[in-house]
Amino acid sequence: MYNGPSYPAMRHGGDRVRGEGWCFDLQDRRLVLKVLDEIEGTYSDDRPNLYDRVLRGIHLLGESERSVEASLYLYATDPSADGFSRVQPDEEQWVTWP
Repeated sequence: MYNGPSYPAMRHGGDRVRGEGWCFDLQDRRLVLKVLDEIEGTYSDDRPNLYDRVLRGIHLLGESERSVEASLYLYATDPSADGFSRVQPDEEQWVTWP
């Protein structure tokens, strides 16, 4: 997890990342992902992506404590090359974007 000037960046790695999970009705999924792709700079044409949307298994914390597959947006290039700084894990070894 990386901290940018006004938004975070996440890349593949071994950090335990704490964040939000949003659920949408299946019939709304296509439209929601289309809008999020536009916001996150994930393009389907020849432009380079700012973020790549990937499917990953995540672990839900709280009452359900279960694993599900979710769409995540990973920064498409090295965040440190764009001025981002690495978020350090807290005392429980979690990283969270401020």
